[in-house]
Amino acid sequence: MECSRSETDGLLQDFTQEHRKLTDLESRSRRKNLRIFGVPEDAEKGSATQFVEELIQKELDIDTDCQIQWAHELWHRSLKQINHQEPSS
Repeated sequence: MECSRSETDGLLQDFTQEHRKLTDLESRSRRKNLRIFGVPEDAEKGSATQFVEELIQKELDIDTDCQIQWAHELWHRSLKQINHQEPSS
């Protein structure tokens, strides 16, 4: 199968454009994300989404009709490790 240089260049341009769109969509999807620190491991005891909704309402005293679409526990590192992390090469 032979591809001309112009066909290859066209495909590369299409790929680059689609990659930019994907990066933009991923960035937009993260705009409303929250990270909550200081919650003990396994504190949710069941539904993580329900736990976060209750945490926002009770602990932060925010009376809102928010709906958490997804919640999960991130892998653990101490704050000391996060704040004093060596730059990656």
